[in-house]
Amino acid sequence: MRCLLLLLAVLPHLDGQTLQLQKGDRIVFVGNTFAERMQLFGWFETFLHARFPDHDLTVRNMGWSADEIDARPRPLGFGSRQRYLAEEGADVVIACFGMNESYAGEQGLQRFRGALDAWIRELLSRTYNERSPPRLVLVSPIA
Repeated sequence: MRCLLLLLAVLPHLDGQTLQLQKGDRIVFVGNTFAERMQLFGWFETFLHARFPDHDLTVRNMGWSADEIDARPRPLGFGSRQRYLAEEGADVVIACFGMNESYAGEQGLQRFRGALDAWIRELLSRTYNERSPPRLVLVSPIA
């Protein structure tokens, strides 16, 4: 829960930038086990709706334990991440990657940086809500 509280505390001031949540925003989580396990508890959604009670926000969680930034083990025909982000009309994407990739050690860092950069560029080049690219929040793994 400490991680969730930290995320909520950081939402307004990310690296000097302000994440503006707008009325009706559709927020989608992607990532590994950290994101997936948030489905089991309603803490984040509760705090989010309490903080923005008039925003009528929608929160969806597409986390999957084995996910990495460039690997999504799924059953055949499951569909792409882009397809599901479009189906949800994502305005905000909260991405939780890096823990699984960290097991590659320091020698995997260059690959992860490249994959993360490519993924961010692709994500921000698309419009899932038919109006604008999603706003992106990156959540680092726990220490």
